[in-house]
Amino acid sequence: RGMEGVAEISDVRMLRQSVEQQRTDEGWLVTTRRISRAARDEVEKAENANLGCYTLDELLDQDADFSGYLSWLETEVERRQIEQKYVPLACTKEELDPVTHQRIAVSRYDDRDGWIDGYIDQWLDDPAKEHISVLGEFGTGKTWFALHYAWVALQRYREAQKRGVDRPRLPLVIPLRDYAKAVSVESLFSEFFFRKHEIPIPGYSAFEQLNRMGKLLLIFDGFDEMAARVDRQEMINNFWELAKIVVPGAKVILTCRTEHFPEVKEGRALLNAELKASTINLNEDTPQFEVLELEKFNDQQIQQVLSLQAAPEVVQQVMNNAQLLDLARRPVMTELILEALPDIEAGKPVDMSRIYLYAVRRKMERDIKAERTFTSLADKLYFLCELSWEMLSSDRMSLNYREFPNRIRRLFGAVVQAEKDLDHWHYDMMGQTMLIRNADGDYTPAIDRWLSFLSPISLQQSWGLWLQIF
Repeated sequence: RGMEGVAEISDVRMLRQSVEQQRTDEGWLVTTRRISRAARDEVEKAENANLGCYTLDELLDQDADFSGYLSWLETEVERRQIEQKYVPLACTKEELDPVTHQRIAVSRYDDRDGWIDGYIDQWLDDPAKEHISVLGEFGTGKTWFALHYAWVALQRYREAQKRGVDRPRLPLVIPLRDYAKAVSVESLFSEFFFRKHEIPIPGYSAFEQLNRMGKLLLIFDGFDEMAARVDRQEMINNFWELAKIVVPGAKVILTCRTEHFPEVKEGRALLNAELKASTINLNEDTPQFEVLELEKFNDQQIQQVLSLQAAPEVVQQVMNNAQLLDLARRPVMTELILEALPDIEAGKPVDMSRIYLYAVRRKMERDIKAERTFTSLADKLYFLCELSWEMLSSDRMSLNYREFPNRIRRLFGAVVQAEKDLDHWHYDMMGQTMLIRNADGDYTPAIDRWLSFLSPISLQQSWGLWLQIF
């Protein structure tokens, strides 16, 4: 029996009568939110063992137990020490002219607005918007943001669950690299629910219903990691496969590397659902999409994150070193600086070439281990070194995405003869090396000084020496 308002003891007794009259095995009383203490005590009595009294959320808990997944999320946050080490991130959002679609302003969300977290909080409360993409260059903290925001949302959820009030959305973080072999969104969630986290829900249709009811916050982390070998059409297809779950009532966050899109215009067109060819198979109205872009750390944020793990005098030494400061603007690189702390604390000169070397190796090896790329460490290093030498020797500090295919053909020859193979290598070298791009699709090394570090390796490679370094 379903009802509105407060479920009281009189409602339980009426349920008891209905069960007896209709000779059913069980009777459930379900209300939207509130159950009196007397009603709860009544169903606990032995003579009412076949009666249940639930709020709607409590009823859903009977068939959708997310405890295994929630334990994984908390363990992951604890393992990475995100709760202790996370530093809030700023973000920007372009504002476009509704007629010309040209950029007319850029809004920046920082501590005055509660950082990106504050923006996402407001977006969650806006029923007109269903999907938001969070872009960022490599190492700017996309995954940490996804896990941090999910952890905060989980605390709110558990607090509401404990107090018996209306629960906010349950955050589900889906690392897309773990599901790269999924051929559809249905198979992706089947893997997520049934194999990885063993969540006992009746089936995919139950997930769809929870999604439409506004019970879930879906956070897809790493759109650029959905497939190791990707071309333009596959990128579009992957996006619209995920977009199938963006229905009225849904809220979806998607993180992605900025470099995954060859130029701003095409990335914006896809993420704003403007690529007409890719919307043909959508059955409902096109979802409402937004795009945010993460900013790198400023000096204050760098000081904050270093202060969590180093003495004040050491932090000041780093802050006074322009090269280290430049490196630390990407949160992921602070780990490398912290590894160099013993030398810094001892007052020794900091060997920047070694820090750069470790940065290149660690970043690329992490990508390869996570299976987010298919080209080898040697291939990537060779490409970066040759590109760096070309940029320095020609005094041309960038390469447009349209020029990548010719460079790849020249450097890798036989392995990229087929057009499809060339397409795969093209996207892999743009998105899974240490290059960043500007609005026009011009790619440069992420750290300016890496040009002068990588170019000598290119020369050494000519003499057969660079292999000794690795």
